[in-house]
Amino acid sequence: MEKVFKILVVFVLLMLLIVYFIRSRERRFREYVFSHRIPDSRDVMDEMMLLDSVISHEGVATITDRDAGLVYVYHTHGMLTIFRQGVQKEMQRLAVPANGYFLSFDPVKEELYLHHEGEIYVYIRS
Repeated sequence: MEKVFKILVVFVLLMLLIVYFIRSRERRFREYVFSHRIPDSRDVMDEMMLLDSVISHEGVATITDRDAGLVYVYHTHGMLTIFRQGVQKEMQRLAVPANGYFLSFDPVKEELYLHHEGEIYVYIRS
């Protein structure tokens, strides 16, 4: 009976080790925080290579960053939600200005831009 118990303990420890390594392989998510505001001008945004999305008539904008495996969903009632692509796991929920009209993402700098009332709100990873 003692041998069976030892085998079970080793089996459980191996399973925990395997689960740990599978979870650690996944890229670590760093949360977004508000950084600053800049005046909304087309010149500023034209020089950057951005993924962008116009707010739909339903009040939702969605951007998919395939490299990071993230989906950014903005609702005009003032909520930005970031999901893990594929499993739809909510990674972060941000309170942002309501009634924005344009959402863009810079994959090089990993910055989110929300266009709202003549200003661009910039969110960076912490």
